[in-house]
Amino acid sequence: MGDMLTRWGGEEFLLIMPNTTAPMACKALARVREQGFGERPDGTRMTASIGVAECIRDGIEDWRQLVELADQRMYAAKQGGRDRVVGCDD
Repeated sequence: MGDMLTRWGGEEFLLIMPNTTAPMACKALARVREQGFGERPDGTRMTASIGVAECIRDGIEDWRQLVELADQRMYAAKQGGRDRVVGCDD
């Protein structure tokens, strides 16, 4: 299976990268963030709060727990000021 992007909730998306370590995912996310996410209808730039989790690094075997950890980190990114990634500097 390759990488897969899916809508997970109203404004939440889940990017599954099965053959990617957390550092590799963080590099990819840095490139995407550098390019930007586009503009809103009012012309302001779109941002993203992102949580990164990895099975091996985080010691998780169950996919539900992995998604839960990524979700917790995404909310930490929002609470930390938005427009940031949590789980890359751990």
